[in-house]
Amino acid sequence: MKRKIYYLIGMLLTVVLATSCAGKEDAIFEDSPAVRMNKTVAECEEVLRSASNGWMGNYYPEVNYKVGGYAMYFKFEGKNVTISCETQTNVAPGVEDTSEWKMDQSQGPVLSIDTYNKVLNYFSEVKNSSDTDGLAGDYEFIVVSISEDKNQITLKGKKRGNELKLTKCASDFNAADYYAGVNRFADSMIDYPTFEISINGEIYGFASIAQRKMTIEWEEGVTASATDIPFSYTSGAIVFAQPLVISKKAATKAAATDDIVLNGLDWDSAKEEYVDNQNLMSLKPKFPEGFQLTYGSILGDWEIEYDATGAGSSSSNEPRQTGHVTFSRNVLGVSYWLSGDVFDFPAMEVKYDALKGCVIIVSSYIPDFVFKYPGTNATHIGKDCQLRLYFAGTTTTSITASTDAGLIGTWNNDEGGKRILTLGNYVSTRDNFGFYLRVCDLAGTSLSMSYTPNVGGAIFSFIKFTRNIE
Repeated sequence: MKRKIYYLIGMLLTVVLATSCAGKEDAIFEDSPAVRMNKTVAECEEVLRSASNGWMGNYYPEVNYKVGGYAMYFKFEGKNVTISCETQTNVAPGVEDTSEWKMDQSQGPVLSIDTYNKVLNYFSEVKNSSDTDGLAGDYEFIVVSISEDKNQITLKGKKRGNELKLTKCASDFNAADYYAGVNRFADSMIDYPTFEISINGEIYGFASIAQRKMTIEWEEGVTASATDIPFSYTSGAIVFAQPLVISKKAATKAAATDDIVLNGLDWDSAKEEYVDNQNLMSLKPKFPEGFQLTYGSILGDWEIEYDATGAGSSSSNEPRQTGHVTFSRNVLGVSYWLSGDVFDFPAMEVKYDALKGCVIIVSSYIPDFVFKYPGTNATHIGKDCQLRLYFAGTTTTSITASTDAGLIGTWNNDEGGKRILTLGNYVSTRDNFGFYLRVCDLAGTSLSMSYTPNVGGAIFSFIKFTRNIE
């Protein structure tokens, strides 16, 4: 049955128009604008509390849907709201946190999560001095509409503007089971980063997926509403944040008489491809030329061989050192945590290039590692410090700009039962070769002092990862 939508913004506009005519004709409404707004706010509160088993929606942080969304659960009871999310926040995936909430009238009816929530505020809190908006999420939402059956509420982030559509959960819905299904499907898709797009058998473009966003390179002559398409995972499909509209094709590629409107794509496990529910469009996995290794094939334990010197020279005569490291999941399909006996800090972040299938080490802070200043400068003794990875020159130990491209991984093919991955082709305008560990204060300012891990040496140059082929 076709649903009617109560557009609350339209109601407010009516209030404004009616007020502007005051004194010229009889009032249209019996109640004043303030009374009508109070009634609207009260209705919104009542609807939010009416879901005895809560609401589920896809939450999109970052401005203009810069990255994809995550399934998030809300349950409103009295003055409290309980929230959980499928992904790691300030608590583990699926773990709930309860806060207070309220409705006010600042821009029409506005839902505010009024006290700190470990799940929701993770997306909006400051990360460090150079990242003051964190993941650019919202915790205040304008109520845009309520469906006639009151089973769906559409909200819009007050600051970022992204929509959050909440759907009332059925009585037998279990958020933990839903998250498990979502994560199983998302994990199963990490080794399908790139796709060939076809419509009715004709090739129309090439797509890549990273951070829950599909980026499409359409063939010449194809007109579509977007090239960057953020989405959320379900247990067997992807759901677009906004509909993708593909216009009617040219006569040479007439695949449809009307525009194709897609709200998402289902995964066909038998064909191993994404398909739309009209069976017009499909995305078949296809690796680009020169692709190296999938995200999943890098996860796990490796042996490492490396140079760690204090001289800053790639021609050091010191013998190479060895150890054991592990690549573990950070952001699925986007980055890893690299940890092991080579370092005496928890882990360092390593990026993954889904189009090239390689790993990249870039300048970054070492997370969750704060220590006391190890030097002799009286200004800093006793103060907390953090560690940052920079890049060092071949003839000096001077620190270079943190914007350089980084150390790029090269897969050396699988030979003799071994998989070998080398980090050595440093892409830069300078003749640099490796990375350098540097002590910084908590504001990120370099304290002009190198940091030497427990294995000795502050500059890591030649790096080779090796493991048996499974």
